[in-house]
Amino acid sequence: MLHILKNDGRIVSYQLKRVARSVTLSCQAAELETSQTTDTVKNVIASLHAWLKNKEEVTTSDIRSQVLKTLTSTQPQAAVIYESARNLE
Repeated sequence: MLHILKNDGRIVSYQLKRVARSVTLSCQAAELETSQTTDTVKNVIASLHAWLKNKEEVTTSDIRSQVLKTLTSTQPQAAVIYESARNLE
């Protein structure tokens, strides 16, 4: 089972829904069409899961970096929004 090390030191289970939601919201804010948003979310999740394969524990920063890497190469405008949202937290 994959564990996520949060910034405050807590360890939580990986939640695919949270990643998918943040990518979806970033794509929507970038005004992508629904089909582009769906494809982007699928692409990001597939890439993230390939990266997570054989890992037992990662940090939230690791996950954000991997998501941002994929978004930057596929939907740069959504990547800027995704990164900006993190800076607002």
